[in-house]
Amino acid sequence: MRMTVRGARLLHADRPGVLRPGLYEVRVGPDGRIARISPDDGRADPSHPPPAGVLVDADGGLLTAPFVEPHIHLDTALTAGDPRPNASGTLWEGIACWSARKRTLTREDVIARATEVLRWQAAQGVLHVRTHCDVTDPELTALDALLEVRDRVREFMTLQITAFPQEGILSFPRGEALLREAVARGADVVGAIPHFEDTREDGVASLGVAFAVAEEHGLRVDAH
Repeated sequence: MRMTVRGARLLHADRPGVLRPGLYEVRVGPDGRIARISPDDGRADPSHPPPAGVLVDADGGLLTAPFVEPHIHLDTALTAGDPRPNASGTLWEGIACWSARKRTLTREDVIARATEVLRWQAAQGVLHVRTHCDVTDPELTALDALLEVRDRVREFMTLQITAFPQEGILSFPRGEALLREAVARGADVVGAIPHFEDTREDGVASLGVAFAVAEEHGLRVDAH
């Protein structure tokens, strides 16, 4: 898609955090790559008229590379207080509240909440997102929903999905099997939560499982 951005401020390529003086015009070619950067003094250049396409007035705003959200849980987003408030404010009660909430998950529910949050992030310049998704659910409802969301947003946002065993790999019934199934269905990253396993030994062993699965499929590991 062709695009011209006018009146933008830019950072120095070799001086992190330092603005270049003045405003600039940036043109993007049909291949999505930057084709031309030139000073923008507010006057049209008859020798280089803007090509057809989207024209954006940055109005002196900073033009930068997209921001990255490295850790979010889109499956649990916007569920605070449902089915009940976290009265203690602790992580453990929060997980208990979520365990009750995930029994009522539907595809439509997860897609609606995740898409809403991704819209908020995109509006703030976040175009690369890694989300954790609880796969200690025999139906893997949230995972299937987020895989669909990933396909829906891929034209403007990169969404990575971590298969996250919220209630443990070894401490949850069929935890390892569900983790493997999540990877088979298309999860991008293998997760783990060793401190939530029943014993320290199980915590260590759960990391062994996570790394083994990741190695088998050539994936990254992102453990809590």
